[in-house]
Amino acid sequence: MCGRDLHGMTLFELMLFEGRLLDTLTNVKAQMLEPRMDEIARQLEHESMSLSTEKETCGKVDHQQIFLRF
Repeated sequence: MCGRDLHGMTLFELMLFEGRLLDTLTNVKAQMLEPRMDEIARQLEHESMSLSTEKETCGKVDHQQIFLRF
C-alpha cells in the first residue's frame, strides 16, 4: 500500500488499517521470540526436575547433619 492509497481513506478505515498493522507486528514478534521462549521452557523444566530430585534426596538425609547459614 502506498501513500496515495492512504490519502483517500476515512478515519475509520485508517484505524482498521492501524489495527491490522499492529496485529501483524505482534505476530511477527511472537514468531521471533518463539525459539527463545521454547528454550526458557526447557530450562525451567530441567530446573524443576532437578529441584524435585533434590527434594527426594533431601528427604533421605539425616536431618541432624543439616546446618542453616544466615
